[in-house]
Amino acid sequence: MALYFMKIVNVLNGAEFEAHGDVDVVSASIQAHCTVSHSCRRGVCGQCAGLVRDGAFSNGIEGTTQTVSRDGKPVSVLMCQTFARSDLTIECADNDSVAPTRAVQVTSIEFPTPEVAVIDLRFMDERPFEFQAGQFVAIRWTGDRQKYFSIASNANGSKGIQLHIRRQAHGEFTGWLFEAARAGDIFGLEGPLGRFTWSTPDARPVVLMATGTGFSPIQSLVETHELWARQSPVYLYWGGQTENDVYRPEVARQWSAMGRNFHFIPVAAAPLREWAGRIGYLQECVAQDHPNLTGYDVYACGSPIMIARAQERLIGDLGLPSERFFTDSFNVTPPQTTGSGNLVDFTVKFQGSAQGRIHAEGGRTLLQALMRAGLDLDHYCGGGAVCGTCRVSVEPALLAGMNEAEADLLECLPSTCDEHRLACQFQLSQDIESRTVYLPGTPGRVSALED
Repeated sequence: MALYFMKIVNVLNGAEFEAHGDVDVVSASIQAHCTVSHSCRRGVCGQCAGLVRDGAFSNGIEGTTQTVSRDGKPVSVLMCQTFARSDLTIECADNDSVAPTRAVQVTSIEFPTPEVAVIDLRFMDERPFEFQAGQFVAIRWTGDRQKYFSIASNANGSKGIQLHIRRQAHGEFTGWLFEAARAGDIFGLEGPLGRFTWSTPDARPVVLMATGTGFSPIQSLVETHELWARQSPVYLYWGGQTENDVYRPEVARQWSAMGRNFHFIPVAAAPLREWAGRIGYLQECVAQDHPNLTGYDVYACGSPIMIARAQERLIGDLGLPSERFFTDSFNVTPPQTTGSGNLVDFTVKFQGSAQGRIHAEGGRTLLQALMRAGLDLDHYCGGGAVCGTCRVSVEPALLAGMNEAEADLLECLPSTCDEHRLACQFQLSQDIESRTVYLPGTPGRVSALED
């Protein structure tokens, strides 16, 4: 591995920084305090997508070296997966474009089938959430892990969003969601993420393909752009292994009823009972109905296997131009950490009537849990038990586990009582589950200071 530093120049903003050969471009930019746009840093969210315009690089630290000539065609990359092998000229947005983590609260959970949850979330700061139909979000789960889900909502202005989530075998998050989650639970949410959006002119016919909860971004596209009203036809193929994968057929049927050029084709590969829809795989049903796709656009969402097979079949055999195959496929890297242990739930209340429940990892500080949930409690000293701005009330009082630094500072603060704790020092344990944490201010500004 090279032991010298390479210079990286971002032509979008003129930023220059150095990168060691074993550090990806995003990490190098963070170290140099001129960060490029990023979020997950695992090659999932697409936030750090950009171009290499000149120089040598590898995709992954052990990847094959590629060389781009200044006079040649730029190469699209994810900067978090890109390692410099020479000086590089790149083109990538800076991190000012990354939305901050926001706190969302569950308003309702429905289960159209035993394996699918439809969850409605509202933003606790009550500001609208700006996104484009087709994008997705990251829910901050315990530890440092994130769970990625496409947005099912209409993108025409809202203070809440809807997600469709499938239960995963042995999935810690979905196991909790299906068995223990309830209205009032609070998460931290990052987004919007991804570049999968609508770009088809009205004159061009479209095929939409979805397996299972891949229907959620399709729902967002259809309802945001009112695709049932297009002059050119839209064909929606939605299915999966069984008919249970088509978990809200009435929604798609309503779109068909609203526009004569919108066609819904339900598909099941192996139906469990009598089935009025098509039988087979989505890509084969599309091929039977549309043997020539040269004049079409195709949007495919859902199973990575379906997307790969559809891409091969439709482009390779049916004449679909490769640049007109659009997909939201994102493959999540398995977490580097083991499952969470000592999970705790505790209630938080704000000034006024706002309250909710947070699910967190025992052993972390209360401040870390709140920040993870998108509740940015003031902590001016950075958690060093110096300023006291992260003081909260815990009722009934819990003095067990208080360290000397916390006790000394609380003794110096005005109007201190037994219920007060410093969130930066308070280690979460099972004891917190029987208590309520009272936070200053509102969910949009968690602060004891007046504006």
